[in-house]
Amino acid sequence: MTQPDTAERFPGLRMEGVTKRYANADHDVLHDISLDVPRGKVLVVVGPSGSGKSTLLRAVAGLEPIQGGEILLNGDIIGQGRPGTKAAGYAPRPAALRTRIGMVFQSYDLFPNRNVLDNVTMAPVLVLKRDKRNVEQEALRLLERVGLRDRADAKPHELSGGQRQRVA
Repeated sequence: MTQPDTAERFPGLRMEGVTKRYANADHDVLHDISLDVPRGKVLVVVGPSGSGKSTLLRAVAGLEPIQGGEILLNGDIIGQGRPGTKAAGYAPRPAALRTRIGMVFQSYDLFPNRNVLDNVTMAPVLVLKRDKRNVEQEALRLLERVGLRDRADAKPHELSGGQRQRVA
């Protein structure tokens, strides 16, 4: 029997004992959080306002340092808790990883002067330097998946709030 590839032996995302505390706070925002999200699966984080949902996602995305535990993606450590300085808890993240992890913020914005297709294709074309025609084809497939293919030429002000969120 052959040994599976190293990445195949790990869940897509693993959090082990993750702790986050803001400076001058009297309690942890995240306390000893451990979870596994298998590859190809979706995890929904639900809870009341102020319970740490956004902080958890920001830690995974590398926007918040953690003070305890580890965050692993495909078996590679992408966040490691180290109490101390503000920068403690950030793990070096190569550009390839930064382009694969992202989040849509609660107060997202689309470029109002651009249509849906332009909003979706802008980052891959400008930041990743991908071919515009290929990116547009991919964007149209993604818009189809979220039920917005017919709105590709619409401007953000012509969309409902839910449609704008799906575009973002």
